[in-house]
Amino acid sequence: MRTEESDLVKITITLIDPENPDPKPPKQIVAERWICIKFEKPLEMTIKSLVKLSKASDPSNTSLAVYYDQQGKLLIWGMINQAIHYQSFLN
Repeated sequence: MRTEESDLVKITITLIDPENPDPKPPKQIVAERWICIKFEKPLEMTIKSLVKLSKASDPSNTSLAVYYDQQGKLLIWGMINQAIHYQSFLN
């Protein structure tokens, strides 16, 4: 367990392909629909990076977009905004 400024670290992670994050979009896109925001450079998924990003992402509204590279190493490549809608989509 890790803490950040004595708070428990809480994050949501979604394994999602950065090359095709939305393979079957609906015909009509609504304003509140989830979107992926790509980082300029992917971050290696480490305890340190997760702790840092936990302060920038509310797990009820955002999710870290994670995928693996050719060596199988997990990378955080962006964030999914309005993840509550994305979670509904997944369910």
